[in-house]
Amino acid sequence: QAEEMRAHFGVHRVEEIHQDQRWQDGRQAMDQLDENNKELNKTGARQKQAID
Repeated sequence: QAEEMRAHFGVHRVEEIHQDQRWQDGRQAMDQLDENNKELNKTGARQKQAID
């Protein structure tokens, strides 16, 4: 019984770690998008003024 609980807990723990990893990857992806947007805004601002 206790062994089964430990096994189940182990699996659950792995899931948590995977979710945490995905969350961190998501954060990094968002940060990267943010950086890209800043770069685009820098270069795009001048072009946008020309269009306006």
